[in-house]
Amino acid sequence: MYKFSQTRKIARFIHLISGVLIGVYFYSPLSNNILLFLIIKAIILPVVSISGLWMWKGYLFKKSK
Repeated sequence: MYKFSQTRKIARFIHLISGVLIGVYFYSPLSNNILLFLIIKAIILPVVSISGLWMWKGYLFKKSK
């Protein structure tokens, strides 16, 4: 099992990569692509939200165990 610090680093990495993908989508000419819009909306935004919540309130899960 991973230590809490390792899971936080993994969540941070996922959050940063997902944020970069959102930035690339908005500032590239691909922003008119419907398929990319659906991928961002259905996959990337929830991943950014969940990883952000994990980094913010993840310590509560550690305490509950």
